[in-house]
Amino acid sequence: MDLGFSTMGDPELSYDDACRLAIEFGLQFLELRILERNLDLPAYFRSLSLAPDKSAVSVRVVSTSFHLEEAASESFEKCLAFAELAEKLDASFIRIFAARDGKEPDATQIEHAAATVQRLRAELSTRGIRAKLLLETHGGFSFSSPCLALNQLLDPPLDLLWDSHHTWKIGGESLDQTWSRLGAFIRHVHYKDSVSVPGAPDAHRYVFPGAGEFPTADLLELLKRENFEGGFSLEWEKLWHPELPPLRQALQAFKEI
Repeated sequence: MDLGFSTMGDPELSYDDACRLAIEFGLQFLELRILERNLDLPAYFRSLSLAPDKSAVSVRVVSTSFHLEEAASESFEKCLAFAELAEKLDASFIRIFAARDGKEPDATQIEHAAATVQRLRAELSTRGIRAKLLLETHGGFSFSSPCLALNQLLDPPLDLLWDSHHTWKIGGESLDQTWSRLGAFIRHVHYKDSVSVPGAPDAHRYVFPGAGEFPTADLLELLKRENFEGGFSLEWEKLWHPELPPLRQALQAFKEI
């Protein structure tokens, strides 16, 4: 199992800064979400005067904001621009979402999502892009059932990014339940920890790895038991929660879990 982190943990990082930080902490890959406050990663890399050094640290995932429910040609082309960047960086995956809201999708929405996946896959093939689509368990897909329903309509099935915190906290599933249903499709895992706060049933506050209520030891044991060979990524959400402590401190805790 390879270890890495998402650059959303420090929105100020340059690509080179992120590579140096990964090397410093002995990590094997980067998951690119934002660089130097720029979420438009294709534009960011076009602005570089030199080609990125792909030999330092591998880029495993290039993360888009694309949702399968979106049909607008502009959104579709933006997603393909991220896919072309993934090809240039020799990245394995292009992260996508399924839906924007947190409601479980109905059959019509799942059918639409499957059609969008097929359309994207056809375009990736036409453009010679080797990176694969990677659907995150997020929003209405923070549950196993819609992920399974979507993959029943796809051949081959869609690879999954398991946000283990979402399925546990929002989906209300145990780690074993999620793995038993989705493990065959999981290629990448997001990890974060939190503590509950008063409010909605899933209200929470993020804390350092291993310091909260998330069953960290159980997740690591599960992945070891299942001989998981994918990526295990710290998703320190400082991009959305700027009050969080610096990424460097979170990475130190991440290495100690």
